[in-house]
Amino acid sequence: MKKSLLKSTMLLAAVLSLGTSLSSVVLAEDAKPAATTTFEVKDLKDGEYTAVSDADERGWKLHHTIVVKDGKVASSNYDYVNDKGEKKSENAEYNDKMKEKTKVSAAEAMKKLDESLVKDGKADVVTGASHTSEVFFFSTKVLLKQAKEGKTGEVNISKLPLQDGEYTLEAPADQRGWTTKFVLTVKDGKVEKADYDMYKDGKRKSEDADYNKMMADKAKVSYADAVKQLNEALVKSSNANVDVVTGATNTTNAFKTYAKQLLEAAALGEKEVIKAAVVGE
Repeated sequence: MKKSLLKSTMLLAAVLSLGTSLSSVVLAEDAKPAATTTFEVKDLKDGEYTAVSDADERGWKLHHTIVVKDGKVASSNYDYVNDKGEKKSENAEYNDKMKEKTKVSAAEAMKKLDESLVKDGKADVVTGASHTSEVFFFSTKVLLKQAKEGKTGEVNISKLPLQDGEYTLEAPADQRGWTTKFVLTVKDGKVEKADYDMYKDGKRKSEDADYNKMMADKAKVSYADAVKQLNEALVKSSNANVDVVTGATNTTNAFKTYAKQLLEAAALGEKEVIKAAVVGE
């Protein structure tokens, strides 16, 4: 079964390079996850399950707890805490600023996500809170996986190991007709190979001499050189928070977005082809 994991155009917020961890992957912000994510909420074992994370650049750490009773999610409490023990949902200054900017507060968004999971077993992206929704989707998947296995207690989603295998992402044609294919190979818990490229008429963009010359003349770097650097950086770090290739910002942003999705899939061991949204190229 192919799952649609349409995730976000996300520039990574946590700049924490911890080997094969997802620390700089899951705490990200900047765009559009799938409109609706439906969760597998069957065959769950009763208990309390909690997901936490390393602190983001503002000092907030994820704290998401679900309680399973009679095989169903009876409650969900999604929030963030800081070193002072303060909850993001109760931080008036943060919530006021967010609501003024996006028309929804963090507290309102998190409450809506919690309620949707318990009531319907699915959740919609909360308008104005794409990052909050994105992290909720991922942490919920992790918690439900724990619940299926009866692994109560805490799991740090910033330090999830990658599961060996091949993970593939595809995106439809952009406005210039280029489709995306990104294949990630994980071996011994690390990214062994990354193959990110775009295609048109069966030809790779990295092998399109005219396009590469045009880009090199304009941006001082060719598309082929840019994706080579990005692929190599991901293999070296097993971390989506790679450096921006000078002259290829759009390519880098798309790469990060898609690498993030593949690393999340690898952390969950989900080998279905990811059908992703187009990221500006």
